[in-house]
Amino acid sequence: MAEFLKHIQGLSISHIVRSSLWVFPALECLHLYSMIFLIASVATFDMRLMGFKLVREAQSISKTAGLVLKLASICIAVNFVTGALLFGSKASDYYVNWAFQLKLLLIVIAGAYHWMLFKRAAKWDEVPASGKMSGMAGIASLLLWVGVIAASRWIAFA
Repeated sequence: MAEFLKHIQGLSISHIVRSSLWVFPALECLHLYSMIFLIASVATFDMRLMGFKLVREAQSISKTAGLVLKLASICIAVNFVTGALLFGSKASDYYVNWAFQLKLLLIVIAGAYHWMLFKRAAKWDEVPASGKMSGMAGIASLLLWVGVIAASRWIAFA
């Protein structure tokens, strides 16, 4: 694994990201703002699950899920590309960083959890949006994303 990580760090694109005065910060900004937009989109869906109506004529949960899934897909793609480039610049360091590992684990769990929620969204159209199960599902999702944010912030300190 160590050789693979060194290979990634040795790529010319990794060297450019690592040594340029502006490339790493620019990628980091894109990564951060895309993550903020992702979490804001997902939080909109989660709040809808909890029964909040952000507008007078709120969309159904399934329509909200469809829109959020489209927006989230774009954000995930941007985060994947920028995250891979950032990772490549310091692959050996990030690989052993417990906060980075926790962030990736929480993203995978949150992604799988949301995929399950999106598939069940049509069922919640038939029951009140403020039902206990949908509300608890929204709270659990928000807590997972708060964990992602916290782990992201700790990467620099771990």
